[in-house]
Amino acid sequence: MESQTNLLDSDKVYHWRTKPDIIQYKALRKAIKRGNLGVFFEPRVGKSLVAVHFCGYEHVFNGIRRVLIISPLSVRSVWQEQINLHLDESIPREVILWDPKRHVPSAPKGTLRFIVVTWDQMWRYRDTLAAWKPQIIIADECHRLKNRNTQRSKAAAVLANVAPLRLGLSGTAYTKYEDLFGEFRFIDKNLFGASWKKFRETYLIMGGYMGKQVVGYKNEDLLLQKLAEASVVATREDTIGEPQVDTVHIPVPLEPKAREAYNEMRDELVLMLEDTTVSASIKLTWMLRLLQIAGGFVTADDGTVRQVSKAKLEYCLDLVEDITSRGHKVVIFAKFLPEIQALAAKLPQAVVIHGGVPEHARLDARVYFHDDPNTTVAIVQIDSGGEGVSFAEAHDVIYYSMSYSLTSFLQSEARVLGREQKSNVVNYYFLEAEDTLDSELVERILKGEDFTNMTTEKVKTLLGY
Repeated sequence: MESQTNLLDSDKVYHWRTKPDIIQYKALRKAIKRGNLGVFFEPRVGKSLVAVHFCGYEHVFNGIRRVLIISPLSVRSVWQEQINLHLDESIPREVILWDPKRHVPSAPKGTLRFIVVTWDQMWRYRDTLAAWKPQIIIADECHRLKNRNTQRSKAAAVLANVAPLRLGLSGTAYTKYEDLFGEFRFIDKNLFGASWKKFRETYLIMGGYMGKQVVGYKNEDLLLQKLAEASVVATREDTIGEPQVDTVHIPVPLEPKAREAYNEMRDELVLMLEDTTVSASIKLTWMLRLLQIAGGFVTADDGTVRQVSKAKLEYCLDLVEDITSRGHKVVIFAKFLPEIQALAAKLPQAVVIHGGVPEHARLDARVYFHDDPNTTVAIVQIDSGGEGVSFAEAHDVIYYSMSYSLTSFLQSEARVLGREQKSNVVNYYFLEAEDTLDSELVERILKGEDFTNMTTEKVKTLLGY
């Protein structure tokens, strides 16, 4: 491909600043032809390049000027970088990280304006954004739309009626076919329709409790045919190759008192501490408390956080010392904030990203980890820091604690595996408290299963009680 192309056999040309590879080029052509497309590239394959060139093309050829990008908070500023990296210098552009409290003046004539909002801003200020009349909407990490009943999914469906051109970007678009309804209600509602009832009757076999659980699928060939029409899928192996991943499971024995606490919570669904209690009335809370105890910190009913074990923390710190002493950088993923705070207190040289870290600080952390040879440790919350940020400088990854969401794990591991990864081998270390939910959770996630779908009785059966 030359530095310019006509893409769709027009006599006009579109100038590249960053040339796409062949898979990105095919996705771009398909997006231009359809106008609405799911770009389901695994992380680090290059979804953002396709989206930026799509906007640039529509600006040059069709005069498009208003682009709305819906993005996770943690990567809003990354979009600013990606637009300036890929969009040709000849195209006047303005990138605004939107603040609803600030007035946005009219853009200069001929300027391609990008307004980047967070997912929360999108649904909270849906009507304000709709009034701006975006011509293109890019939904980054569009798997956030898969739950059709959430406010964000419903709001995105409303905005879809405003913008004629829409792209949904995700590296983990769906783990179940039913996820597709909410996503394509935004991307292209003509694909599966806007009626959940009709989608359910056409593709899902219902059963279980009161007939409300999906127990199987039907008309799969038709569903997959439609999906292929409206999406492009690419893996890292398709484009950049995968480094070898060596997986190391590290069993962590709990102290006797921590073992007693875990067993009490497991068997009785309640844990009696000296001056408070820890209880669980529903499945997810019960699982959460068991994982918290395994990690060393549990939230009591009065809202306080109690440390019940030091075992996993000590194992992790010892492993970090071993890795960094070899001159390597390491990323630690953890689920719970008290774990992250404890690690950060012991590793003051580390950069930290979690749900409470402001956007500018997340960007600083990414830059320090990338550029500073003395910044050798990144501590990242797996459920909120695993999207959109690269830690490819690290050849070692420690999973202190796991999310029970398969999507969160896939997003987190992809932060290290990607175009920037130079090592042929990446090491994954899983810290697993012995005889706890840790090992079962890791095993199922590595098999590609989503733990959130398990019933309480199934969890009990797997744990042997």
